[in-house]
Amino acid sequence: MKKLFSSLAVALALISTAQAADPAHLAAIDKLFVALHQQEQYESALTAGFEAGMGGALDQMPEAQRAKFQAAMKKVGELMKTEMGWDKIKGEMAELYAKNLTQAEIEAVLPLVEKPEFQTFVSKQLKLLPEATKLGATKAQALQPQIMQLIQAEMSK
Repeated sequence: MKKLFSSLAVALALISTAQAADPAHLAAIDKLFVALHQQEQYESALTAGFEAGMGGALDQMPEAQRAKFQAAMKKVGELMKTEMGWDKIKGEMAELYAKNLTQAEIEAVLPLVEKPEFQTFVSKQLKLLPEATKLGATKAQALQPQIMQLIQAEMSK
């Protein structure tokens, strides 16, 4: 019985690997990425998250240092886009989608996400993303002292 389960696990792993390499599956994922504006969402989240994370540091900095810090952060942001931009992660994202969504599942949802109403929703969502990220960062920043206390308490046990 144990050998049967091992054989089934190996077979499933091979099927999922073969499935991920299927050009038709990858083409469906690419269509989904386009319909969901995945590149814009990823890059917007990357930028907004970076800016939100750095926002508190800028507020605490002496006025004389702010311009230099902003120039440095602009360069860091450009580096992040170059090294972590969509073109660097798209393949890995496609693999992730291929492992978790079948071609049939993707093709079933494509007609829905390609509808003009859904596209309007996605466009509006893209505009909300930077503000939503800042909101989350603000909440996380307020919790930072409590988080540090929890970490210190656990580390001292």
